[in-house]
Amino acid sequence: MGNENGSTKSWGEGKVKIYRRTSGFPLWFAPVLFLLTAFSATVGPWYVRQLVAAIEIRVHLASLGKSGLPIDRESLLKMLDQRTSREATTLWEDVYTPVIMLNGALYSSGLKTYEDPHQGGGGMTDRSEFKIPPPGEPWPEQRYFVELSKSAEPVLARLRQLGMYDQPVWAPGGYTAYSSDFAPIGWANTFSMLPAMEFEIAFYNEQMDDALEALQLNSALQDKLDWQTTILGETQRSKFICQRNERLLETLEYNLWNQQQIGSLLELVGMNTDLATRWKNVIATERVFALEAIHADSIGIYGRVLSSEAQSDGTYKFIDVAATRLRDFINVLDSGLIVCDGGFNGLELRAGELRKVFVNWPSADGNLFLRRSHRIWNTELQQKCPSFETLATALVNLENSRRITRTALAVKQFQLESGDWPANLDALSIPPAECVTVEGTEFELAVDSNGESATLTADLNVTKIL
Repeated sequence: MGNENGSTKSWGEGKVKIYRRTSGFPLWFAPVLFLLTAFSATVGPWYVRQLVAAIEIRVHLASLGKSGLPIDRESLLKMLDQRTSREATTLWEDVYTPVIMLNGALYSSGLKTYEDPHQGGGGMTDRSEFKIPPPGEPWPEQRYFVELSKSAEPVLARLRQLGMYDQPVWAPGGYTAYSSDFAPIGWANTFSMLPAMEFEIAFYNEQMDDALEALQLNSALQDKLDWQTTILGETQRSKFICQRNERLLETLEYNLWNQQQIGSLLELVGMNTDLATRWKNVIATERVFALEAIHADSIGIYGRVLSSEAQSDGTYKFIDVAATRLRDFINVLDSGLIVCDGGFNGLELRAGELRKVFVNWPSADGNLFLRRSHRIWNTELQQKCPSFETLATALVNLENSRRITRTALAVKQFQLESGDWPANLDALSIPPAECVTVEGTEFELAVDSNGESATLTADLNVTKIL
């Protein structure tokens, strides 16, 4: 107890003794202590969780470098440098301008063999866009396209030289989060136009060796731009190859390919896609973009995340996001790398389930004061998460297209070798596993009553083979 000194004062008839506290706890201490205790009980644990999460993020990022996959812009560019050919790039730079000029003439003619990836859409090319008709039908514009083909021969010769390189060309453009130059993805469209025209001319004239050579050049040029880096790039590549396969299947109705050419086409369509390698390369690159967008290398209890919405002056502001939420986001990115481990079957379902984590996240660690921030965080981080479902759909479509095309070609190969149609698909030269969709639906082969043609059915897709 502290000492007390008193004095007396008189009011009316009574006397009151007044005491002054000279030591001990001040009167304001109790409410301040209460507020500090309440703050520690609510915000304190949250603050500690953010510090722990920030430490975990730093440790985790340091360990990612041991995986061999790119984790930042420097390692991404190093990986691309190792995968690509600078010599082929020099050749491409020399031929790019004349290709652009010739493509302008092709577009004005209406020969749009492939969609422009920057113009939206996304479906297969409408066959009505082709001006070159099937063999035997009138072709009023034939002279124009033949002259254009002659003028394109020097460029085609250089493209053939480019197609001989084993590695892709260097991927120019700045690979930075949300400001990447994706224009190179349109180059696949640019490169494909001239070989596609050559194929159509050769097919119309029933010059099948030339048609095969044009398809092979088209595929070789696609490989020159196959960097396995972005979901957008994989989506466009899938569309281009699916369109090529669709056109190839259409040609089987005319019974123009010989046995040797069919064998070459089987090889051209290719063996099974290496799903694991392709998926992990693409998602690892997308993870680099996402880590840059959240400034993962400088996270404290909060991280500075680049907003997805531009301000009135065209700039982008930063949003503070809690470290625990960013740690969860990085875990989602890491989980995305192993979605492919189960193979093609169920790939789209697994990719969609991973995306749902943003909806199922708890409301800001239970802190009622942060619910609004939680909503903003979820929205921003979800927009920066790679679209796993888009990549899954592109690769599944590509694999299904490859399987139906190879099966149809193998059926035709069997018919040319034996003079008769196979009794079932087990008799074909390709593995039985390729005669089903990735979902497990078996292809069905039906021969018409007179034995002159057959149809191959996969779900709702029907391919006629003569």
